Amino acid sequence: LAEAERGLALLGERSNDELRWRLAAIGTLALRAMGESDQAREMHGRAESAFARLRSGWPDGFGTYERRPDLAELKTRLGQV
Repeated sequence: LAEAERGLALLGERSNDELRWRLAAIGTLALRAMGESDQAREMHGRAESAFARLRSGWPDGFGTYERRPDLAELKTRLGQV
């Protein structure tokens, strides 16, 4: 969780939604494991927002991207984004 939060803080408002959704997804999973459901929902919202922006920004190549095995597993563990 600490590294995900640190990464998000360092990322700030830079336009890298691919990294932002991954960090927020990992943070969500860590918060769930810690039993911090309210914070996990908030972090999951950040992941969902970044994922939606990513999808709209890559209309032609997004399907291939989101089927990558490493990302598919993360999406499955996170729940639909």
